[in-house]
Amino acid sequence: MATTSIFGSGISTDKPDSQPDPQLPTTTNPSAERELDDLETAEEFCFPRADLPIIINVQGKRVKGKVCSQSMCLASKVWQKFIYPPFGPSLVASPASEGSQESATSVLDLSEEDSPALLILLRIAHLRLHMIPKSLSFEELLNLAVLVDFCDNIELVDPWVSRWLPSEDSECDATWDWEWLFIFWVFGRVHTFIKLAKSVIKGCTNARVTLSTQGAKTTGEMKLPPHLYGALNLTDKLLDSINKCYWEQVQKLIDVPYSLADSYHSYYSSASIHVRTVKCQKNSAACDATIYGALVLSLMRLNLWPQKDPKEVFVAIPRLGADLRVLGLKLSPQGVGWNVADIIHESSIPDIWRAVSAILQEDVNPFLDSHIRHMETQRKRLDRQSQSFFYGRDSLTSLSGFDTS
Repeated sequence: MATTSIFGSGISTDKPDSQPDPQLPTTTNPSAERELDDLETAEEFCFPRADLPIIINVQGKRVKGKVCSQSMCLASKVWQKFIYPPFGPSLVASPASEGSQESATSVLDLSEEDSPALLILLRIAHLRLHMIPKSLSFEELLNLAVLVDFCDNIELVDPWVSRWLPSEDSECDATWDWEWLFIFWVFGRVHTFIKLAKSVIKGCTNARVTLSTQGAKTTGEMKLPPHLYGALNLTDKLLDSINKCYWEQVQKLIDVPYSLADSYHSYYSSASIHVRTVKCQKNSAACDATIYGALVLSLMRLNLWPQKDPKEVFVAIPRLGADLRVLGLKLSPQGVGWNVADIIHESSIPDIWRAVSAILQEDVNPFLDSHIRHMETQRKRLDRQSQSFFYGRDSLTSLSGFDTS
């Protein structure tokens, strides 16, 4: 069957644009026609002046529709390259031959795309604007972002983006899932992306990411459906950057009590057994023993002893910080109890509370410069589209002092 599928090919849209032939070829493919005859028609996927059959998947069932090839080409360079060469199968003479012309595929297979998201883009491309939803659910928005990113046609959805997305002035909602990062990345929401990226670092319990066909999440792991896993991998190692920032923060936090324990280890391992030398500034061996014992027992209760690697810690950063600040209080004379309070010398105890608090207040940035550049480019594309819609591209460039960037 002479169909073209736009998934699984690993194409690049960086090649020079080719102008489509205004006429579809009259050459037909009997096997494609036979399959189309066996499929039910999805009326919502049939558009006026349609000349190109498509196959889509609606609720797990393959059905057929029909689109206007010229509308598809104008809506997306990716669609254009699959409808026409170099990715569409050639049905006429080779382009290298004299007098040859480009030819279109006879059937376009879009069955691997999310059908609700696809329907939105097709309706916009065919000017069925009154049928575009004013709001989208999170899942619908996520699937649309994946499709817009693949088809590289963010300009197509420009008039609706501000309706579908939260305001850039909005605070990060506690109910926002971290997949919103990809949505903001696609639609160029720099400020919201930055705020949420920082929030994700604070809220996750170990940002290791694994591939899952179910997309289920378990403690200590964030599992993604395959299509989103691939999309986020394209986001310039965003997940790797989140992992790195999380582990760095955990390392800093656990280093506070670990460095205290190590100071006792190094001191007593280097001290001579024949000389009564203690770490306590007031020369109290009981103070050393009490502080070290309380420290180790507290870390054991937090499942942080024996000393662990950051990748073995499955606690959200705010919770870990709170636990360690409480640990600092337990090492004080008041924390160990009145009966041994006279043994503990506060001058021997570092201010764990203050050290942990300072780490929690650090500005953690998991995003890279490449993330910001990409979103700024996306935002400029949207801005240009809005400006050219109202004024026209030529008039914009002639306006003195008008910033079209």
